[in-house]
Amino acid sequence: MRTCAYTTPGILSGIGRRGIYGFLLVFAISASTCFAETVGPQLTLDPVNVKQEGSVSFSVLSVGIETRSDFPGPRFVPAQTEDGAFRLYMDVDSIQQVRFNEFTFTAYLVDVKAGGPRSTKVQITGNPNGLFRDAPVRVTFRVKGAASSVTGVIVMPVYNATKADLLLVDEQKEPAYVSISGSSNATLPIDLLPNSIPALTQGALMIKPDVPHDTLTLSVTYHTVPGGADKKQSVPLKIRFGPGLLGLALALCGGIALGLTARYLLTGNLGKDDERALHAILSAFVLGLIAEVIGVMMTAYGNSKLVLFDLDIDPRQLFPAFILAVLVSGGSAVVTWMKSMFGKTS
Repeated sequence: MRTCAYTTPGILSGIGRRGIYGFLLVFAISASTCFAETVGPQLTLDPVNVKQEGSVSFSVLSVGIETRSDFPGPRFVPAQTEDGAFRLYMDVDSIQQVRFNEFTFTAYLVDVKAGGPRSTKVQITGNPNGLFRDAPVRVTFRVKGAASSVTGVIVMPVYNATKADLLLVDEQKEPAYVSISGSSNATLPIDLLPNSIPALTQGALMIKPDVPHDTLTLSVTYHTVPGGADKKQSVPLKIRFGPGLLGLALALCGGIALGLTARYLLTGNLGKDDERALHAILSAFVLGLIAEVIGVMMTAYGNSKLVLFDLDIDPRQLFPAFILAVLVSGGSAVVTWMKSMFGKTS
């Protein structure tokens, strides 16, 4: 039995040159057409400076053609070229922080003249340099089509994995005043509802107005622009507790009663000589109330201090209010006696 063997040259010799050339031409045309449909218009983004503190360069990777024409806001940030031939839509929800301080996001480039629900999907990577903070900036983009190249501008956020705190917190000159009789609002505002008895005990032991009774640490999570990386910052808040109006009223009444009693024991009279007892009691209550109101106004809303026995005290606290009422209602007799016991009063 004879075996027939065919070699490549033999096969090629049996095919005409025109057939080979025709086959190669058809293949080249088909490949170029498919490649053009896959690639589409070429998108590039120019580097941008951010507040003279750094810069961002961009790299663009074409993902492919998608049948999409709807790009609703605010998820998509729109822009277009100067001639209106192309529109660029940035997907804010797709922004991600990646390693090496880079960030990526997805964008869609639409050829307006081509029409139909077609868009070129691209993956854009931002490479930040410097110590700038996250911010929206104007970025110039360029689209190279089959015939020409056109430019446009898009306002988009850029990101930097800086470790510096971005929140500016005003220096707290004095502790925030929180009444234990109910909830209080701070500037943020924040509802503060303290435990009454522990807060009252803490306030009784620290009478100086510039010493906080407690410190509340707020842990704030935030990002500066849409899609930015979450940042965490701790903000300390100094707090002083107050007894409220009812507590101050009880402290005043108790101090006035004790002051009148001490005055009677030291002088034998509730007031001045030949002064009626009712008049002396009413005078003590009125003068004690006036002294407390003036003390609170001067220390809370002014730069004055209330100093008793060389101690800077806060009249909004129970113990200082009680002592102030004792001195006012007791008069000179009680003041003289307390000077001899504790020193000078100013």
